Amino acid sequence: MAPSLMAVPNLGAHLPPLPILMRPLEIACGPMQGRVHAMHQALLTAFVAATLLAASGCSQIPSSTTDLTQVELQVMARFQSLVDAARSLDTPAYLRHFDQRKFSSLNEDGTVTSSYPNFRDAFTAGTGHIERYEKLTFAPVKVIVIDRLTAILINEYEATVTLKSGQLVHVRGAGSQVWNRASGEWLLVSVSSSNKSSAG
Repeated sequence: MAPSLMAVPNLGAHLPPLPILMRPLEIACGPMQGRVHAMHQALLTAFVAATLLAASGCSQIPSSTTDLTQVELQVMARFQSLVDAARSLDTPAYLRHFDQRKFSSLNEDGTVTSSYPNFRDAFTAGTGHIERYEKLTFAPVKVIVIDRLTAILINEYEATVTLKSGQLVHVRGAGSQVWNRASGEWLLVSVSSSNKSSAG
């Protein structure tokens, strides 16, 4: 089994869009106009403050291109370590790349795995049938940095393995990985994978 390599919530989703807040108030009643204007100003101020907070107030958002590059390089290094462990069939080393406390996967057969122990057991059973990798390549590979603690890695892969039965198996597909560093090291918290048909 080759390593298989969500949408960021809209931080402004709870606020009315700016054009609605900026729309001129048409209040015919004179005494109410001042209070409505003040309410309008308060809403606009709150909207601007929330927008600025969403845009720059979170300390986890990379503040420069250097930060983005650093995160990307760190995640790529962890991915390479994962690939090396897979190639050498070093299951304990491979599994050390996964967050054991919070992990889920979307599997290529349309099922989900919502716990690390279930994933570990299925992976260990699968690799037990593999004699060796004849080929394991990943291209393209791209890292999308969300913030200093989270990144998504997407890739396409191709693998040829010899099973312990002597059978040669060739698979191609694509996957995505969500890497998180909340625990202090980059660990996988979610993976998704799909297979390309042999005729594709």
